[in-house]
Amino acid sequence: MTSAALLPALATALVWIPPLMTTSQHRSGAWWLLALVAAPVVAFIVNWFRPTATDMDIAFILGLPQVVVLPLMAALDVWLDVRNGYYIGGEASMAYGIALTVASAGGVILVLLVCFSGRLGARIMAR
Repeated sequence: MTSAALLPALATALVWIPPLMTTSQHRSGAWWLLALVAAPVVAFIVNWFRPTATDMDIAFILGLPQVVVLPLMAALDVWLDVRNGYYIGGEASMAYGIALTVASAGGVILVLLVCFSGRLGARIMAR
């Protein structure tokens, strides 16, 4: 059960590593699509090979790490920008607020996507 929860969270974290390594603030459309699709695809594959999300309650619990991972990665991104001098003074506080608000909303969306794709993968395997 832990791999079904941790592997999609790891996929989300791995997608965020390349933007953390660059100083560019621009994220391409392909990166945003990958960030939205990576964790649900991993959840689908994990549950396809080893069905863990046998009902919606378990599937929801398996998706919950996304609510934590995404805001942590966004906060790390802003912290690195502040440390590198991209934000000065009050801009840093505003960047943290916006990043954490958007990341929290994105985390909820990812929880739902991971939940439904994991459940779909388990349901396909159960047939």
